[in-house]
Amino acid sequence: MPSPVKLLIIDDDPEYLDLLVALLANYSTQFQVDTASSFEDGRQSIALNEHDIYVSDYSLDNRHTGLEYLAYATEQRKPLIVITADDRTIIGDTAIRSGACDFVMKQEITAPLLFRILRNSLERHQRLMDIVAHQEKLAAQLSVDPLTGLATRAHIRHQVESSLMQSRSSTGALLYIDLDGFKPVNDRYGHAAGDQILQLVAQRFIANVHAHDIVARLGGDEFLIYLNTVENGEAFEHTVKRIAGQLLIELAHPYSVVPPAQSTSIRLHISASIGIIHTPHQNRTYRELLHCADLAMYEAKSAGRNQYKVFTEDLLSRPA
Repeated sequence: MPSPVKLLIIDDDPEYLDLLVALLANYSTQFQVDTASSFEDGRQSIALNEHDIYVSDYSLDNRHTGLEYLAYATEQRKPLIVITADDRTIIGDTAIRSGACDFVMKQEITAPLLFRILRNSLERHQRLMDIVAHQEKLAAQLSVDPLTGLATRAHIRHQVESSLMQSRSSTGALLYIDLDGFKPVNDRYGHAAGDQILQLVAQRFIANVHAHDIVARLGGDEFLIYLNTVENGEAFEHTVKRIAGQLLIELAHPYSVVPPAQSTSIRLHISASIGIIHTPHQNRTYRELLHCADLAMYEAKSAGRNQYKVFTEDLLSRPA
C-alpha cells in the first residue's frame, strides 16, 4: 500500500483549518495532513521540505500572501494550491500566472472537490516533473562527453559565448589541444586502448586546471580548455604559459593501458600540440577565437609538436 501524501495546509483562520482537515478525514489513508495557522509558521514548515504538496490561503496575517511561498515550492519542485474567500477573478489569474498549481474559492470547497483538486494537482505536477527530468537528461547528454566526462563542444561554446557577453573586461584564454601520435596508437592497439588513453588524458587535464575552468572534448583527439579567470597583462601571459607548459609535461608521461584480448597493461607514449589565444580578443566571436586558437595549434605542430604557440595576427595571412 502506497504511503499517504504529506499535505501542509496554511490558513490564519483556525476554524477554517479545522474544516479542511475534517473534509479530508474520509481520505486519511491517502493524505497525512499537517497545518500552520500563520504566515511565519507556514514558512518554517515549508522550509523543512517535509511535505509533498501545499495548500495556502491567499491572504495571510493581513500583510502576506500565499504566493510568497512559491519561491520555496518552486525550489523544492512541489505543487502549491491557493485558496481564498475573495471572489475577485484577478486573484485566481494572479495565482496561476505566478506559478500556483491550482486555485479554488473557499465557498466552493467540498470534500470531493478538495480531494479531486489535490489528486489532479499531484498528477499534473508529476507529469511536469517527468518532462523536466527528461529535459535535464537531454541537457546533460548535450553538455557531457560520455567517454571522458568532459564538457561537449556545444557546452563550452555556450559557456564562452555567455562569458564574452557578460564582460568584455574579464581576461581569459582558450587552449586548443590536439594529441600528437594518437592515431598510430589507436590504429595499432584498437579503439578500446585509444579510449583508455582519452580517459586518462581527460583526468590529467582536470588535475591541472582550476575547478572554475572548463575542459571540453571537441571530438576525436581534440580538446579545448577555457581558462576563464586569469590575470591581465604580463600576469596573463605568465599564468597561461605556465598552465600550458605543465599540461605538455603531464600529457607526455606514459599511459598504462590494457589492449583488447590482453591481460597485462602496456605503456604508451603520446604528446600534444597547444594553440593559445586570450579572450576577449579584438571583439572576435567564439567561432573566430576557436579558428585563431586552431591556427596557433597547427603552428605548434609545424614547429615540431609537443609545444604550445600563442596566436599572432600574422597566422591569418599564412597559407594553409
